[in-house]
Amino acid sequence: MYRAVADYLAAAPGTHVLLLILAVTTLVLRSVDAPTATRILRHQSTNLFQMSRDAPRVLVLSAFLLDSGRLVSQALTFTLVLAPVERWVGTYRWLATFAAGHIGATLATTVGIWLQVREGAGASLLYPVDVGVSYGVAAVAGVLVYRLPRLLAVGWAAFMTVDIGRAVVGTGTFTDWGHLVAFGIGLAMGPLVRPDRRDRGRVLVALGAGLLASAAGCLVLLATVSDRDIAIPESGLTVEATVVGRPPECGSGCRTVVVRYTLPDGVADADPDAATQGSGATAAPARPTVDGILVLPQQTLTRRGERILAVADPATPGRLRPLRPAQRVSPDSLFGAMAAALGVTGTALLFLAYRRLRTAPAGQGR
Repeated sequence: MYRAVADYLAAAPGTHVLLLILAVTTLVLRSVDAPTATRILRHQSTNLFQMSRDAPRVLVLSAFLLDSGRLVSQALTFTLVLAPVERWVGTYRWLATFAAGHIGATLATTVGIWLQVREGAGASLLYPVDVGVSYGVAAVAGVLVYRLPRLLAVGWAAFMTVDIGRAVVGTGTFTDWGHLVAFGIGLAMGPLVRPDRRDRGRVLVALGAGLLASAAGCLVLLATVSDRDIAIPESGLTVEATVVGRPPECGSGCRTVVVRYTLPDGVADADPDAATQGSGATAAPARPTVDGILVLPQQTLTRRGERILAVADPATPGRLRPLRPAQRVSPDSLFGAMAAALGVTGTALLFLAYRRLRTAPAGQGR
């Protein structure tokens, strides 16, 4: 039994090593509190904000994290989808397919999110939690179509198309569209990675031309779209606070001030003892007034009675932060890197196709 288990694991090492890493990271995330886990996942997510800052880091690390933490279902998917494909095409081609689906679908959805945010879709799309292996799995599932017998292959392709298409039509999130793109990438790479393919040269030409066209599209975006930057608004409630003094324990050089601000209409009263205006039975309640603590930036001078714009959280009254200028996300470096990577990869595939077609015997077209 030991030898059988060892042989089974060795036949698909990439699949089982990836599953082991996912199990370890998932158990580590379960051992910390929810805010810390969310902060870790958000920092390693392939959202537009992180992709514009450090795309290589999040593209790699996001593939080793799970936001759902469902290890049993992932183990079943790896056993039924990833392991058979790796045993068929080999670890290197399996890894190339998984990486192409993960990276390609992520880049495609990043461009889509950028276009949606520019059209006013909402800043919440800038930094959601987006980690996992689902894009890579969808690409490998596309290759599995070429491994199964004809009848089963048709059924598997129909099942995947209906499953992914139902999600696209039903919810239509960027993740749903990413699964569709990744499955298409797997279908496109299937003829290239299958070991029994004869006309691989023509497949290389098609894929290389497609990558060069995608690189040209990125360059067109860089050259034609003006005002590509996206401003990230400050999260929270912007209020106008009045400086009323400093805390008693605040010595010289202290940047902490006590401020008083009024919550806007429609915000729950955070101070149950808030005063009311007017008199008699017709007195109308005043808007809640809250005293809070504000830590100012360095080299900021204030005096009593001065009004300052700050950001408050109605859920935790009394803690404010200075209002900062809107942070801007620039996709120029991301689009430039995408164009360079796609161009280099497409050129390499076309060169390989040229060598293969040139050295192939007449009539074989390999």
